[in-house]
Amino acid sequence: MKNRGRYPTFAGQLCIWKSVEAIAKVLTPAGRPRYPRIHGLWQQVQSSGHTIYIEMPKNGVENVAGLFLVEKEDSTAMNHTLAIHLYLPAIDGADTGKWARRANGFIPFARLRGCERYAEVLGHELAHAALFLQDPDYARLMQDQDNATAEMIALRKRHTKKAITDPAFSQCLGRMESLERQVEGPAIAAEIEVWQELAQGRQAPAR
Repeated sequence: MKNRGRYPTFAGQLCIWKSVEAIAKVLTPAGRPRYPRIHGLWQQVQSSGHTIYIEMPKNGVENVAGLFLVEKEDSTAMNHTLAIHLYLPAIDGADTGKWARRANGFIPFARLRGCERYAEVLGHELAHAALFLQDPDYARLMQDQDNATAEMIALRKRHTKKAITDPAFSQCLGRMESLERQVEGPAIAAEIEVWQELAQGRQAPAR
C-alpha cells in the first residue's frame, strides 16, 4: 500500500502512517500478532496484489472518519486501484462521551489515543477492501449502494422539497438503508473487534 501525501504535509502523513502501520504489523515477543484482527486484515489486503493508496485528505464529509473507494476497476480483476481515506480532523475531534454510544453499545475510539484511533478506522476500511476483493456478491452490494445513492440525488434534484412525498423517494430511501446495513455491517463488526484488541492491548502485557 502507498501513501499519497496531501495533509498535513507529506512528511507528517508519512510519520503518522508509519505509526499506524506499526500497530497493524506489531508482534509479541512470542512472534504472534499483538492485534490479530487488524493484522489479519492488513496482511490480506497487502498481499492481494492490487494497488491500494492510503490518503489523509484535509477536507471531508462532516463526522465521516474514513472512506473506502474503488478508483479504477481492472477488467481482469487482477489489479484494481483502490483508496482508503483517513480523515484525521474528524477522528481527532470525535467525542467519546455517553451520547456517542451507538445502538449496539459501541462507542468508537473510547479509551484510544492518537494513532490507535486511526488504526481503528483503518480496520473498518480494510474490512471493506478485503470483502470487496474476495466476495463478488459484496462488490455488487457496494455498486448497488452507489446506484441507489445516485438515484436519490437525482430524485432530490428533480423534486426539490417535494421529494419526500414521492413514493419513488420512499422506495429508494428504503433500498439505501437496507444496502447500507449489508455493506456497513461487516465493516462495523471488524472495527469493533479492532477496537477491543487495541483497548485491551493498552492494559494487557505482551506475551
